[in-house]
Amino acid sequence: MQLITPKELSKNNDKSILILDIRESNRFDEWHIKDSINIDVYSDIWNGNFETVKQKLIQLPKDRRIVTVCNAGVTSQNASMLLESMGYKTLVLEKGMMGWNALHQAADVINEKDLLVKQIIRVGKGCLSYFIGSNSKKECLIVDPSQFIEEYLEIAKDNSFKITGVIETHVHADHLSGANTLANITKTKYYVSSDDLKIKADFIDLKDTGEICIGNNKIKIIKTPGHTDGSVCLLVNDKALFTGDTLFLDGVGRPDLGRNKEVIEKGAKLLFDSLNKIKNLDKNLIILPAHFTNYNNAPIFGKLSDLLNNNQSLKINSEQEFMNYITSNLPMTPPNYEQIKNMNLKRIQFPRQMAEQLEFGPNRCASG
Repeated sequence: MQLITPKELSKNNDKSILILDIRESNRFDEWHIKDSINIDVYSDIWNGNFETVKQKLIQLPKDRRIVTVCNAGVTSQNASMLLESMGYKTLVLEKGMMGWNALHQAADVINEKDLLVKQIIRVGKGCLSYFIGSNSKKECLIVDPSQFIEEYLEIAKDNSFKITGVIETHVHADHLSGANTLANITKTKYYVSSDDLKIKADFIDLKDTGEICIGNNKIKIIKTPGHTDGSVCLLVNDKALFTGDTLFLDGVGRPDLGRNKEVIEKGAKLLFDSLNKIKNLDKNLIILPAHFTNYNNAPIFGKLSDLLNNNQSLKINSEQEFMNYITSNLPMTPPNYEQIKNMNLKRIQFPRQMAEQLEFGPNRCASG
């Protein structure tokens, strides 16, 4: 039985490989690897119904190599052994969807003159974080890092850049932040708005910060409350806008997490005003959000002009119509979001295995 890592699978272009997700159908429907198929044999394997498993799997084509996938890469090993006893060639996805959830890939967005922008795509989670660097100074800022801080340390090292600051566009509720830990390890500046992080701590308050410079690059802080009270966007060299969870390519940030009905309406009004602020910016701006749903090519971005034409939320000019639209198009609540947000607010660091399990699953930060 042979393992394949999430990184190896993401880069594999072999058309003869078939990704088989053996989890329960409801779990598959909620979150799965793109182009994978689902045959639910999870409970059958656990119950020792191996003949039933074989009957369900016999429909698979023999001319393709099967990559088996489960939650943590354990039950899929049993599925792989059964398939190989039936004459199939198989691979097992190492750590299953838990491993896929941790996969990060970097892609260049801008590399010109003094500005280097890299997008770090967390493929399984749908999260995006960023590296903003000065080519002349060999210094960089990290924006919205995940708990997997080793990814950012490695990217900086591979490009011979020193991390001189960590920025959070807001306090997250769908995944655990690595911002405070990364700032501590690199002994550098941590930027976040006190409208979100309402505790006494060592950070630079984006509420009182108009601009951050790195090399010859200027990052303007634009206050865009709505998703959270302290949400900000980052305008870099009047060329790229990092929108956090305020604006996505196909939706906008949800205003409801951790809020009662009255405060949700207030958040929706703030979000409407913040989006109008963005709509009045240069239409040629590159929009770089903190989340995505689907993508075919990296990096993941859009022009503001295209979003104004294609993002339904941005087409609404009436505040009341916007509020009605947003509040009636809210997705399911992210799992464990209250615990995750509380941990991010208190800047608590959990053991990696426990932390990975806590944020397991897709992001659900968009509405509209």
